[in-house]
Amino acid sequence: MDRMQNKYKEDPPCFIGMCLKACYENPLFEEEGTVINDTQTKLHRQTDGLRTKPYDLPNAAQTSVHYRPSKPKRRKGLYILGLLLALVAIIAIITIIIVGQRDDSSTEPSKQGDKAGSSREPSTPIVRPSTVRPTKENVVWFQTNFIEGSLRIIQGPFSSYKDEYSDKSSTSYSLFSSSFTYQINNILTNSELGASFSHIEILDISSGSVLVHFILHFRRNIDIYSTTSRNVAGLLIEGLSDSLFIIDKQSVTFQLKDPALSVITTSKPGVCVPVSSANCMNFSSWDFTSYPNFLGHRSPVEEAAAEAAHEELFQISCGKDFWCAVFNPKCKRNKTVPPCRAYCKVVFSSCGAMYTQSNISSLLNCDDLPDSDDPNVCFRDPFKPGKCFTNNETRCQDLGYNKVAFPNFAGMRSPYQAQELIHLMEMIGGATKCYKYHLLFACTSLMPKCSGTGLVPYHAIPPCRSLCNAFKSRCSIFMDIFWYPWPKELYCDSFPDVDDPNICLGYKTAHEPPTIEECPAGEDRCDNTRCIPYAWKCDGFPDCQDGSDEKSIQTTLPLRKCVNCPAGMFRCSYESAICIESSSRCDGVEDCPTASDERGCLKLDDGGRQGIVTMYSSSANDQIPICSIGWTKDKSDIVCSQMGYIDSTSQKYVNSVSNGYFSLTSARNGSKPEYIGSQLKLTNTCVGGTVVSISCGLPVCGTRPAYIHQSLRVVGGAIADPNAFPWQVAIFGGADHRYFCGGTIIAENWVLTAAHCIGGLQNPNELLIRAGQPRRDTYSPYLQEFHPANLFVHKLYNSHTVDNDIALIRLKEKVLYNDHVRPICLPKTAKRLPVGTRCTVIGWGRQGDRAPDYERQIRQVNLEVTDWKKCKHAIENAEIQVPYQLTDHMFCAGGGLGHDSCAGDSGGPLLCSLDKSKDTWYEAGIVSWGVACAYPNVPGVYTNLPGYLDWIRNTTGLSYL
Repeated sequence: MDRMQNKYKEDPPCFIGMCLKACYENPLFEEEGTVINDTQTKLHRQTDGLRTKPYDLPNAAQTSVHYRPSKPKRRKGLYILGLLLALVAIIAIITIIIVGQRDDSSTEPSKQGDKAGSSREPSTPIVRPSTVRPTKENVVWFQTNFIEGSLRIIQGPFSSYKDEYSDKSSTSYSLFSSSFTYQINNILTNSELGASFSHIEILDISSGSVLVHFILHFRRNIDIYSTTSRNVAGLLIEGLSDSLFIIDKQSVTFQLKDPALSVITTSKPGVCVPVSSANCMNFSSWDFTSYPNFLGHRSPVEEAAAEAAHEELFQISCGKDFWCAVFNPKCKRNKTVPPCRAYCKVVFSSCGAMYTQSNISSLLNCDDLPDSDDPNVCFRDPFKPGKCFTNNETRCQDLGYNKVAFPNFAGMRSPYQAQELIHLMEMIGGATKCYKYHLLFACTSLMPKCSGTGLVPYHAIPPCRSLCNAFKSRCSIFMDIFWYPWPKELYCDSFPDVDDPNICLGYKTAHEPPTIEECPAGEDRCDNTRCIPYAWKCDGFPDCQDGSDEKSIQTTLPLRKCVNCPAGMFRCSYESAICIESSSRCDGVEDCPTASDERGCLKLDDGGRQGIVTMYSSSANDQIPICSIGWTKDKSDIVCSQMGYIDSTSQKYVNSVSNGYFSLTSARNGSKPEYIGSQLKLTNTCVGGTVVSISCGLPVCGTRPAYIHQSLRVVGGAIADPNAFPWQVAIFGGADHRYFCGGTIIAENWVLTAAHCIGGLQNPNELLIRAGQPRRDTYSPYLQEFHPANLFVHKLYNSHTVDNDIALIRLKEKVLYNDHVRPICLPKTAKRLPVGTRCTVIGWGRQGDRAPDYERQIRQVNLEVTDWKKCKHAIENAEIQVPYQLTDHMFCAGGGLGHDSCAGDSGGPLLCSLDKSKDTWYEAGIVSWGVACAYPNVPGVYTNLPGYLDWIRNTTGLSYL
């Protein structure tokens, strides 16, 4: 600020209008014998839009300009000067005529790549940034009195964003505004727009570095051409080059708005003008078109409106090139070249069924088009029978595809279209490992190899059917999630499937038998097919289905022996290595240090929250029913509480035949009343033959009955105990069940996750959800698998900004609660988390941006909730920019070095303590997005769950959540 004040002291600014007036009133600029007034000045500067008008001589004669008689010597000098000027004018006219004749010899616009000195010049001259005068042959799009624009300031005293810029009454905003508007007003007033230009209005100033949105206002309507945007941008770029405002030249953009949608036809039909269609400008092989086109559109405005009305014609790759030739026909020598009749019929027959919203037969009749082999008569199908291109896609070059053919097998007729889908397939394959040969299929189908044979010129070799089906079954689900469904034109069953690379590619790889690779260093074989780290052996949590990891003697570091209890003994837990008598299990007395002998004792015969009550018997090694004699409501409450429910809702007695029964008895010495086993004994008979059947109420949420260790301390986090988070689920997709997102159990039939984990997926049957498997690629005796019945993505979810990033999955099967599978609590209020609240993020996500795969076991990291405004500032000013936007529906946590959630943690919970004394947790946020992983000083972003409690209750129909 001081520097700006000093500059003004040394060189005070000349505000718009003051300098011009000073010049014309200065006697040094007044020629002897003349009087120049304001009216004459306006006549010299009068313009209409962007074009300068000639002097208005009749009106000029009526002005008050007077001339004084001159001296004879001066008059003679003026005669001589006049003769010289006339001679120069004659020479200039002759030169123009000669140049004009040479230019008329070829009026076809030059293409990019023409050599310097070519006689083919564009019909519309290139306009230098310092001028905005169009040619007479240019097309007026519409007229307007304002233009909206934006630019980014990257250097100088105003390149650092200040929060005060959001307050228009602040000193910082006033200083910025006055300096910026002065610069822009000065640039435009001294340009050919000066006579029409009025002033600039700043709409807002945002960060990154400093992004200014503004409106240029004009005193009268100006003509808008296809070149107006880049011409005005050129004025600002050139004018600000040596100013206080150093800008990013690529950031200067203008929105040319036409509120009245006025239509002005071409001044001269048949004149070649640049293609301005966003759909065809960088797609078609020509750069110039003409109006009216073959559908009768007389200007770019009419043509753009028609494109918007028939948007699907340009969204579907099949036939897009044809519709560009119809809406924006090729212009050659000021003559439009229509598409050929045969070309039209091929597109109608091969692509017509894909157009569900546009009646193409009423739009265009193919029989009205000419048909010829002469390219000057009509434009033939450029991809008939196929066209070979030099392969510029490096990922496919590595496969040896030096020449590729189009159209490809997805109907795409341009390599540029194919590259986008290849990139998506590569990203999906790398993230999910859905198919080992994902890139081979992507290149073979989208950048197909040219056969190069003379029998079928430019013939493309297709992928083999088995390769196509292998990729589709494993990976197409992830394309749906990313809102890029499987291309309609790509039919796997239409491909051959033989072991001949001249007929199809990928047969051997698709039929490759599964291989069992050697276990890496530090791991050992488990169940003959998988490997587990040495640290997972003898840890009390079964990872091998045959139980070998908990039976064998651990001889490698860290040295530890598995506890093999003798027959008739029960192993308490891995941390104590204590064996007790099996008869002491489920007797209501805590014999193990962690009470593990009293867990998992009770079951209801339907596996859920209601049914016949059974309890484990060590002597029978089975679940035994309980006789109803003497049973009361308080006994049912104890059973439900021990199983993780709040209380019982009903009880009844049903007939049952069993080899044994538990009957009520007096409490044992040393037992605890919260265990029903303390009041039961095993008998052979039950008087009356009826047993107890109960229904339990709501589950107790957020508890961890099987969890033992507290964490001593996701990216930078610690490995979680396998029993630590019983509500966490893993979401898998594809035929090989590849993990890609997390979620949490909130009710028996409901899982909560992020909307971007579901995305555009329509078929819920392609998902598999697993609970009770904290080590996601090994066996777990507590594993439960579920299949989705319905997917519910928040209706206001925005895939571009990731706003409202929340979704629910309704399960076909009920979750069976036990010590290892339980629901999480939801927030009790809709209030946001206070800044500084310390919470925990969990998940199987990668340990960094360069990590090769997701983690095999749940990790946890403690993070603090950060200030929302500071988080927004950190994200916007990070060196890595993301396309997402921080909204009020999100909050931030973390930001410390090396601590963050990462890819693969998405959909999982951010957990906060509900009651530390009871070790109870609730979910406060859903892992949503961030700037890379653990990016220094930039927090991660989470969906603010308290703001969605009503949506969750309304969607699930569960008012108690």
